[in-house]
Amino acid sequence: MNDLELLETYGPGASPLRDDVLTRARAELTGQIARESNVTPIADRRPSTGRRIKVALVAAAAAGMVAVLPSMIGLGGTRAVALGPSDPLTFPLTPASLPAGLAAPVFERDLGFVAARYDGAAADAMDITVADEENHWAIPDDARSLDIAGYEGVLFGGTDFGGTTDGHPTLSAVWQDDNGDWVGVTGHGDLADAEVVEELAESLRDRPQHVDLTLTAAPEGWSADRYLSDHHVSYSPDSGEGADDLTVVLLDGPSANFGSDYGAHEVTTEQVQGRTAQVGRAGEGWVLEGRTSAGQPFSVQAPEYFTRAQVLEVAEGVVYRG
Repeated sequence: MNDLELLETYGPGASPLRDDVLTRARAELTGQIARESNVTPIADRRPSTGRRIKVALVAAAAAGMVAVLPSMIGLGGTRAVALGPSDPLTFPLTPASLPAGLAAPVFERDLGFVAARYDGAAADAMDITVADEENHWAIPDDARSLDIAGYEGVLFGGTDFGGTTDGHPTLSAVWQDDNGDWVGVTGHGDLADAEVVEELAESLRDRPQHVDLTLTAAPEGWSADRYLSDHHVSYSPDSGEGADDLTVVLLDGPSANFGSDYGAHEVTTEQVQGRTAQVGRAGEGWVLEGRTSAGQPFSVQAPEYFTRAQVLEVAEGVVYRG
């Protein structure tokens, strides 16, 4: 355990400080960083890891001023994070009616869209997609106009190969809602039927659905930008700077040999959600394997500037409702 972790874990509680005290402390500490690193102190630049800066941070923590620069508290003196409560992930729409025989939805998020997929037998499925742009769909010039709950939309067919060479038919209705989002409903296989697609589209309500895989604690200023709710979820900085991710992946089972499977070192055994977990350094980051309180195995992969305690806190808040 390094000196910062020691202070965070066992240090005395601090009395609340006035705003003017915090402002002066912030200015003095950032000035020290600037003098040591010989650069202008900008929030997203990596400060020097020189001994005097480290001493300044320790002194600030000991004086009860950890809150001055929370984003700097972490390993390596780099882009450290502060964890905070994370809102549950949701999908914005709920259908009031669905064709018979469809399973519970699997939710997906990626660049520019969120979607819910309801699978049925064989190639049958229904997709509901909310996208930033109309060009998320390849809408042909001969698409038929239609009215969806008072919105002007289009209806068009296609083919979904789904990783096979045979393919199966699709039929999509797409329109723009009052929020400026583009909404699409697609039927696959035997559900690529105009009546089925239009009925489901007309039944959509602005009622969020909870995504099955989520976190209750995540870095402040980070959001979930990619997920597949029955497999993984990834959080990254809202600023878009860097390529760092915090990723949780559901596993079929635990690793037979955690250390060798991940190339992990500094491995420790911990308690997460009341069950045994293993955590260690791997590559340029952290990796943890544990189980939810319901027994679902999962892994957490985090950047190297997280602390071990933060990785454990993230893992403690992994929720899977599947």
